Amino acid sequence: MPTFPERIRARKFTSAASTAVDIGVNGDTQARLAIDAGGKLIWGTGSISGDVTLYRDSANILKTDDTFTASALFVNGIEIDTTGATANNILKYNGTKFTAASISAGAAVTSSATAPNSPNIGDLWLDSVNVDLYIYYDNHWVQLTGEEPLVEDLNDLADVDTPSPVAGQFLKFDGTNWTADTIIGGATTSSSAPNSPTTGQMWFDTDDARTYVYYDNYWVEVGASGMAATVSDSTPSNPISGQIWYKSDTGGTYVYYNSVWVEVGAVPAAILPTIVDAKGDLIVGTANDTVARQAVGANDRVLMAASGETTGVKWGGTYTDVSSTQTFTGFTKGNATVTSKYLRIGDFVHFWGGVVLGSTSSMAGPLDIALPFTAEQGILFHPNAGFYYDSSPGTLYWAVSINIGTTALRLPAILTSGTFATNYDVGAATPFTWANGDSFFWNHFFKVA
Repeated sequence: MPTFPERIRARKFTSAASTAVDIGVNGDTQARLAIDAGGKLIWGTGSISGDVTLYRDSANILKTDDTFTASALFVNGIEIDTTGATANNILKYNGTKFTAASISAGAAVTSSATAPNSPNIGDLWLDSVNVDLYIYYDNHWVQLTGEEPLVEDLNDLADVDTPSPVAGQFLKFDGTNWTADTIIGGATTSSSAPNSPTTGQMWFDTDDARTYVYYDNYWVEVGASGMAATVSDSTPSNPISGQIWYKSDTGGTYVYYNSVWVEVGAVPAAILPTIVDAKGDLIVGTANDTVARQAVGANDRVLMAASGETTGVKWGGTYTDVSSTQTFTGFTKGNATVTSKYLRIGDFVHFWGGVVLGSTSSMAGPLDIALPFTAEQGILFHPNAGFYYDSSPGTLYWAVSINIGTTALRLPAILTSGTFATNYDVGAATPFTWANGDSFFWNHFFKVA
């Protein structure tokens, strides 16, 4: 027999199913043992193809497609011994190994029209009338099949024990079961106080329609002792906390709290601070019984009524610039520099401005300056001051500003040639010949119509 100094090595098989080793007896037509390139062992009789296999099925798993017979079987080191096994035996562990054993007697199964007597927990009963299955548990037959069992009586519940309840009783838990018991301290309706009352018992006196509760060995009237509402036009004397007072002359309702009569329904003082957000904020009415926050205005602004605003007020007191839209009569602006602003507070208006003539400006006179609002009265009312300035010699001429009609003010110069100073309308050469750089100014107050 040949010997091999090292392992036999073969690598040139076409697939894992290719036969690598073929062993048989002289005269056999088929291999008695074949090993394919994948490692599968295949046994046969030598006259037919192999019919018993043993091979690697997957990681850590050895498999045969046939039957494996062994004189002993161990699983994880524990023997499984089937010696002496008979029909309906089971495998039972005896502390050393699993052996064949019979099933011990278990729960009883009864089929009848009525429930079995003296059942044990776990017993089964098949109701032969309704074909429903029950199991005996916690002293009751619990339905397992069919429709859900209905509770037709309180005693059908496992923890309810009310064999003989009477009218007026209630369920009381005694620590184990719910039992029928009598109300303690229940309400009584009568003209005299109940005998032997208990704490918390209620009594309605049918004579005076008053309600009492029994407390600290006394019948205490509910709502009595100053707690009843008082109706008067003056505050009740010696009030106690929680007392109600209806002030009959104003219709206000008050409750006595923390030594003060607090009006019910009025805006609580504790709520008001939550409305404001910053220093200077105001709380104003926006509708009946409705308030809102009026945010603080800018410095030196004044609060004015404004029906168009959500809060009904707005901040005023800043000047509005109308320089670009200011119009004149008797004067052509050209490229003049115009400053014109007004401040309106209610119907009172302060209107001021000034003009520095440019190279294309011209004065024709008399000089009228359009008002930003229609004035209340016409000519010679609301006299104010102004002046003209001749830039060439640097001479200033005083003037007055007066309403001329209701839509403009006139700015006449002051004439001093007579006994009394009078006004004198300006013109192209009055009070001087107008030129580039000359100017005029006005400072006017008036009331809006």
